[in-house]
Amino acid sequence: EYYKETIQDCKYFIFDLKGSVYKNSDLLRNYLRRFVKSISSASVDSNISRGKLSAILNGKTKTVRGETIRKLIKGLKLKPNPLNDPAPIVNEWMKIKIEDAFFNSLEKLKGIKPNDRIISLLLTYMTIFDRKERLPYLSRKGKLERAIELCTADMSEFTNFMSNRYETMRFTSDMINEMHPFIEGRKCLVKKFLGRMPKKRMRMFAVSYAELTEEDRKRIDSFARNYTRYDLGWEFYVGLPVELKEFVKFFHLKKRPSTLASFASERPAERNKILRVLQALR
Repeated sequence: EYYKETIQDCKYFIFDLKGSVYKNSDLLRNYLRRFVKSISSASVDSNISRGKLSAILNGKTKTVRGETIRKLIKGLKLKPNPLNDPAPIVNEWMKIKIEDAFFNSLEKLKGIKPNDRIISLLLTYMTIFDRKERLPYLSRKGKLERAIELCTADMSEFTNFMSNRYETMRFTSDMINEMHPFIEGRKCLVKKFLGRMPKKRMRMFAVSYAELTEEDRKRIDSFARNYTRYDLGWEFYVGLPVELKEFVKFFHLKKRPSTLASFASERPAERNKILRVLQALR
């Protein structure tokens, strides 16, 4: 509730990363004319033919491809203002930023041990809100499993898989770079939960988690965060549910925070669902 207003405000900064062809509007042309002092010079700088550039600026061309706009942004060294500048400019500028961040992040990932890559990937996925909306591709059946598999093997295959969509490119950057402090806080909670597990068991957990439905993944996300919240060393006894015994033993978790985390929901039906999912994780 505390962050609800902030999250709503951030929705104004969601960009259309799927568009690749734009209307050559008056707004777009007027914006470009401000920076094109010479057709010839701009043509050379952006690697766009003089005739094509003229047709864009005088309106003879009715649509403009995203690739062309990116060439203009780079060639004219534009620094768009997301609040005021035309949407096609801002969208393509964001794509450039995402691509640059993606390839920089890949270089950093190459220097990380495979086990740590899995943790980074899992942490990022488990802490992102509205995954069906923000990660429509990666949250599909089989896609998260594939990403986990590839990030531990040849990084060239992982690069090919994650570079096909801006969604997955941005996700890769989030694996390495700091996100909003609230999201980073969620990451810390899940990281401590995963840190309890031996490396081999953590890998097995990651694969099993990826095979779950998205609704069941959310249940595990909540359980992992609550586990760390309740791991406070309280001096009282609470019985471990029979359904949790094998799960706790297999993944080397503590009994008390595991029990409290499984009972965090006020709804009995939801608690039963959490226990069912935890039993299935092996």
